[in-house]
Amino acid sequence: MDKEEPKEEPKEISQIKEETEEELEEELKEPLKVEEPTLLVIPPPEKTKTSNLEDDLKILTSIEVTDAVPTTKPFHPSQNFVLYVSGTTYRLYVYDNENSAWRYANLNITLGLTTTKTVRNAAGDGTCTLIFTKGLLTGGTC
Repeated sequence: MDKEEPKEEPKEISQIKEETEEELEEELKEPLKVEEPTLLVIPPPEKTKTSNLEDDLKILTSIEVTDAVPTTKPFHPSQNFVLYVSGTTYRLYVYDNENSAWRYANLNITLGLTTTKTVRNAAGDGTCTLIFTKGLLTGGTC
């Protein structure tokens, strides 16, 4: 004959509740194990220099005016632009770095002052002659 296993006495709800509370209290006595968070540091993006009006004006005021078609490779960014003036032909030459070639656009300049002006030099002890052709400074001497 099989041995009968002893049967547990049915527990009352209040007993079960007490046991559960005791187990919870025991678990709460143990410190919680929390993993340290990993700090991910993302550096700020590098600031890229943006063009501003002052820089653009420096380039525009340093454009070479010539009556010869440019043929040499420029060494400075300000040399990438050349204004070609010959008779009634006006062209803006731009150096194409990608293809190592000069490209140009014809300019249709119909307005502007064409004159020669004499002005005092920076030192104040002499004069300079400036030549304007259709509003563009095309030459002069100091």
